[in-house]
Amino acid sequence: MTDTTGVSDDTSALTVRTPGDLLEAIPYLLGFRPRDSLVIVGLADTRVTVTARVDLSELGDGAVLAETMCVLGNSEATQVIAAVYDDTSSGLVKQALPHRAMVDVFAGCAARFGIDVVDAVLVCAGRWWSYACADDACCPDEGRELPGDASPARAAATYAGLVALADRDELAALLEPADAAER
Repeated sequence: MTDTTGVSDDTSALTVRTPGDLLEAIPYLLGFRPRDSLVIVGLADTRVTVTARVDLSELGDGAVLAETMCVLGNSEATQVIAAVYDDTSSGLVKQALPHRAMVDVFAGCAARFGIDVVDAVLVCAGRWWSYACADDACCPDEGRELPGDASPARAAATYAGLVALADRDELAALLEPADAAER
């Protein structure tokens, strides 16, 4: 038997090089594809320490966001990237993105916990927009297309055996106990 104490297994690491790669990796970090959600990725240096998800409908209660930020703080995260998933919006332009007020509240809450917001993005209909970037060359008005199958992070996650189920309900169904007849 080989002693592997102190040896890290880099085969489980996902390398993310672009914002699109991170957005493609998020479903694998959660185990399902988020919808109508705020997903928060906590970072310490360049390492993901925690990934949290909250229903957009729950964010009217400031306590939910504060509790989520507390979890990030306890994970030793010093930076955070937020992704708002909302496929119900249409005709989006960078200057009038939905959920901007919620993103501002999120940024204020992160600051109170001493966590820097690297970026906040909206993900909708296969595209993403930054709430913070004003550079049209970097973040055009029509948003940027998600890399999809071309994403190296997505390919690496799949190769590592990570799964992104279709939605949260599919994940919940996997965790349901078998009924008495099946047991």
